Amino acid sequence: MPISIMSNDTTTNVSTASVPYIISAFKLTQEDSSWIVSNAFMIFTMQTGFGMLESGCVSLKNEVNIMMKNVVDIVLGGFTYWIFGFRMSFG
Repeated sequence: MPISIMSNDTTTNVSTASVPYIISAFKLTQEDSSWIVSNAFMIFTMQTGFGMLESGCVSLKNEVNIMMKNVVDIVLGGFTYWIFGFRMSFG
């Protein structure tokens, strides 16, 4: 019995024999997890660097506000990933 998969422009029929292959093709491996964690570390590092750049471009009285915006950005981004992204990344 074929399964119909919808894409943006066409409909593709997939036989049920290929379903286990498709499922196994999207399993995460150790390398995939390492890639996600290392890129997350690089993004957090870039965020702190951008905070330093922003604080150098504003006056002294606005420096705390800029740094708090960056902290809130990291916290909300991490919380959103915890709620939605982990499930999408790791099934």
